[in-house]
Amino acid sequence: KVGSTFNGWNTKSDGTGTAYPVGGNYAVEAALTLFASWKALPTYAVTYDANGATGGTVPVAQTKIQGTTLILAQNTGTLVKVGSTFNGWNTKSDGTGTAYPVGGNYAVEAALTLFASWKALPTYSITYDANGATGGTVPVAQVKIHGMSLKLAINSGSLVKQGAIFTGWNTAVDGSGMAYAPEAAYDLNAQTTLYAQWISQVDAFVTQFYRQCLGRNPDAAGLANWTAGLREGRLTGVDVARGFILSPEFINRALDDDSYLDILYRAFFNREPDAMGKAGWALNLKGHVLREDVLYGFILSQEFSNLCQEYGIVVIGQEANRQYNIRQFVRRFYQNCLDREPDEGGIASWTQGIYDGRLLGADVARGFALSQEMNNRHVDDTQFVAILYRAFFDRLGDAGGIATWTSALAGGASRSSVLDGFIHAQEFVDLCGRYAIIPFSSGG
Repeated sequence: KVGSTFNGWNTKSDGTGTAYPVGGNYAVEAALTLFASWKALPTYAVTYDANGATGGTVPVAQTKIQGTTLILAQNTGTLVKVGSTFNGWNTKSDGTGTAYPVGGNYAVEAALTLFASWKALPTYSITYDANGATGGTVPVAQVKIHGMSLKLAINSGSLVKQGAIFTGWNTAVDGSGMAYAPEAAYDLNAQTTLYAQWISQVDAFVTQFYRQCLGRNPDAAGLANWTAGLREGRLTGVDVARGFILSPEFINRALDDDSYLDILYRAFFNREPDAMGKAGWALNLKGHVLREDVLYGFILSQEFSNLCQEYGIVVIGQEANRQYNIRQFVRRFYQNCLDREPDEGGIASWTQGIYDGRLLGADVARGFALSQEMNNRHVDDTQFVAILYRAFFDRLGDAGGIATWTSALAGGASRSSVLDGFIHAQEFVDLCGRYAIIPFSSGG
């Protein structure tokens, strides 16, 4: 019987009856059943200790029976320890005792605690080099453990370099090696030195637009073209911004309004959108404001101006500012005369006409106020005059003025002649002056 040794016979199964030795005498005149008598063998507890494991559980304790060999436990609870590999069991926690493999035999007649044995994995040093930084400190060196992924350091010591932007790490000083972003995974089982990588502020400014607007890194020719334009003063921040957002590559991404606004915030404000601000812009887009006009709201904002200054970039040039002013002048007539936001083709055509000198303020005024679309609104004379006040004078009409003009119309004056009265008024001349637009030719 396992765990016991045979100890003769007994008249009771529990051993409390009369005992008879093997080969003994039986003289009682009666039938009898004799039960084998068993004497329990000594046992010894074998327990297990995780010995500093960082995960898993120890095997269940085992019982060693005297005279039998015990098969020791496997690593059934999947014990693990960071930086080490499981290496069987040992009678001492420091590994200097008797070593036993998992599933090995234990034949000693004694209780025992077996400690998980750990073998340290190879480690590799990851150091950092400032690579010409003019300020800050490099991150503390890290230790890469064999077979485990290491998260690389961020620019924790705020490394800076005059006229340059930190972009990450590289295994080569000149950036020709393996590039790693801050906090990227390092999986090689090898020590290395990572060098801070720097690009000029102008390069960084343009690179940001490639990544945020086009979702890719810049191509060499494209980057060189944009950065040369900025350095030579041929381009401004606004030129670059419009160049990317209005490019076929960006337009072909066919982004919805939500994604479009996210990109504008990231590209022009270098941040995630705030809920209230984004909601306001989304409402404009829903109200048919053109994306290009929303774009102007971003690139002429103080935040974008601050971003350009941070990178040493001129925000807007004289010609771009003139184009913007002309566009806003034209947009007013869409809103006030046609009661809608402009269509892309229409506002582009009117704007370019004024910019090229083919059209004057009066041409735009007549083109809108006497257009078929305006006529199709079927406004009465009072409404017509009210529209002219808003469109040409940028204000509500005064009671006396409205009465004078409506009386003239009622008396047979044409809307065209009334329109001419507004066009040649000083208030319209002043309005055109605000947008740097010539109101009419010297001949009227």
